[in-house]
Amino acid sequence: MKRTLISMVVFVLVYLLCSVTLVQAQKQVVIADYGGAWGDALRKVYYDPFTKETGIKVIQQSPPLLAKLRAMVETGNVEWDLYESGDPERIVLERLGYLEKLDYSSIDKETLSGFEDYQKKPFGIYFMGYSTAIAYSKDAFPGGGPKTWADVWDVKKFPGPRCLHSGGGGWGMIEEALLAEGRPFNKIYPLTRADWDRAFKKFGEINSHVVKWWRAGEEPGRLLMDKEVTVVNSYSGRIANLIAQGANLAIEYNQGNITFEMFLIPKGTKNFDAAMKLYAFILRADRQAAMSNLYPNGAVNKHAYKHISPQKAKELPTSPENMKIQFVRDGEYWGAIDPKTGKSNQELSKEIWTDWALKLNVK
Repeated sequence: MKRTLISMVVFVLVYLLCSVTLVQAQKQVVIADYGGAWGDALRKVYYDPFTKETGIKVIQQSPPLLAKLRAMVETGNVEWDLYESGDPERIVLERLGYLEKLDYSSIDKETLSGFEDYQKKPFGIYFMGYSTAIAYSKDAFPGGGPKTWADVWDVKKFPGPRCLHSGGGGWGMIEEALLAEGRPFNKIYPLTRADWDRAFKKFGEINSHVVKWWRAGEEPGRLLMDKEVTVVNSYSGRIANLIAQGANLAIEYNQGNITFEMFLIPKGTKNFDAAMKLYAFILRADRQAAMSNLYPNGAVNKHAYKHISPQKAKELPTSPENMKIQFVRDGEYWGAIDPKTGKSNQELSKEIWTDWALKLNVK
């Protein structure tokens, strides 16, 4: 009898401990983001206000590594509840069945109405947009710099060294090179392998004027500031930050390349409901506006621009006016799998770039 009573007490204690642990788990969300200044902005605008409003703690980890997420799901040891991602990674994870579908019913209709249909997908909704755009030194071009990719390639009209985006990281300048060649702006996609060949031929035309094909996002701005180059393509937010600090630089959004980011929920998350609450919070127009007012990436929820001044909107890549003159990178295309190789178009493009760069001893 005594032994039975002790067993019952132990069972009750274990049950209570497990219940407390489960409740505590539901009071937190572990999110994998890119950290740095961006991570600091995410915490200030989204995570801390969310915790204050809901009592749910947000734990940040970085960077969001695809291989690590895959290992978590495959072993059933999922530590991340939200994972910052672009379309190519999403497509890989969707194909593997490693994601949870979003619960759209937990996001209010007013918030959802601020997003275009193509921005809302079963496993993710775009929450941030950034532009890879033309930027130049106003000291070098006081009367105005390049306004198109054809201008960037025109070293006679706009002289000086260039710093352009390497394809070694998987995101090259295929689309920009085709625009420089004369491809109509509204007919960039679909791309073919012949288009890739034309793009690489175009890279060869400009290569001797490129002092650096950049991989790290800070390089174009630094080279502009050091007056080592006059024209770059760059993440617009990097240049906007330099301009805010007094740099005599300019961003040209015409023919810019808009890329969107989203959060994904890994299959097997222990905190799905809490993750969806944070997701819905991040998508709110007031929160999106607060982020764009703090950090020069762009809100995706169009209602956010009701809370952003017209002057500030001119500086942001996703403002209605700037969106009209840019193209949206087709993440579905770059994430698609080539049936012959089993690799994504992004992976194949990176391989071709690497071979091309080795042959030409590209810097």
